[in-house]
Amino acid sequence: MKKTVKLTIFLLLSAIFFCGIIYTSNNDLYAQAAETDEKVYLGGNPIGIHAISPYFVITDFVNVVTNEGSFSPAQKAGLEKGDVILSFNGKNPTDINGIRQIIAQNKKIKLIISRKGEIIKKEIDAVNDIRQNHPSIGIMVKNDLSGIGTLTYIRKDGRFGALGHPISDQNGCIDIYQKGNVYECIIFGYNRAKSDKPGELIGQIKTQKQLGTFDSNTISGILGAFYALPTEGMLVKTAPRTEVRPGKASIYTTIDGQKPTLYDIEIIKTAQQNVEKEKSMVIRVTDKDLLGKTGGILQGMSGSPILQDGKLIGAVTHVLTADSTMGYGIYIDWMMN
Repeated sequence: MKKTVKLTIFLLLSAIFFCGIIYTSNNDLYAQAAETDEKVYLGGNPIGIHAISPYFVITDFVNVVTNEGSFSPAQKAGLEKGDVILSFNGKNPTDINGIRQIIAQNKKIKLIISRKGEIIKKEIDAVNDIRQNHPSIGIMVKNDLSGIGTLTYIRKDGRFGALGHPISDQNGCIDIYQKGNVYECIIFGYNRAKSDKPGELIGQIKTQKQLGTFDSNTISGILGAFYALPTEGMLVKTAPRTEVRPGKASIYTTIDGQKPTLYDIEIIKTAQQNVEKEKSMVIRVTDKDLLGKTGGILQGMSGSPILQDGKLIGAVTHVLTADSTMGYGIYIDWMMN
């Protein structure tokens, strides 16, 4: 049954660091600058994101109550939170019920897991939970993520870019979340930043209104395809990183509803980058209206387009925990290449 999901942003904009991300890319290859003649549809509107992984990640352990005591067989066998389970007894179940069936049919559960790039084999003895009268190995797992972010651009062929940074779970897993869906989203509120943590947008994902899919989760954001081009979208030119300079600029973002608004910012510093990297520029919000309402950059604004001289030059990616008026942006070169 289709439903509407309400949630707070949790995967989209991090403070000065981004969740201990581990990511490898072809940093020895020099990227080309953005096509200055290309026009793209400007984003700025919120999108709901649901990432789906073919593998399960261990999120926690639970004690199994047995006649010999209460413990987690998986934890006892040396498994850890954040381990990615690649197979259960040589099989790849797609849901929790599939995992339960494998455990119910086998006394010994043979797992192949990935831990920080290392492939490890583990064998666990399933034990009977006397409370529920079924075998268990005492783990909690998940294989999806949901959250809210901001669309950056849509090309004329329907390909889009969003976020400006990768999505990851609480354990820093990125590579297993390469595919998923994007949905219509409405922002209905926000929490202002506090002295010890940044603020956040609060939104509603309309799962009955799917906009498209994504097929890449990279250091520069998620990339995918929209089902249809915007009917009222604004076409703007892109500018290469060589044209970006310190000075006045603006961000196009949404803090209420679905309609983006332009807000003034200042680019404090630009980085010379010949390879794909995060934190291409340091930005500061100067717009009195935005400062008065939100206090600056909020979690959930990741992907908000940055414009200078009417051209798309990048996207907001990070906020500083100590000062929510400041943050980082990434060059559009990296998002479009």
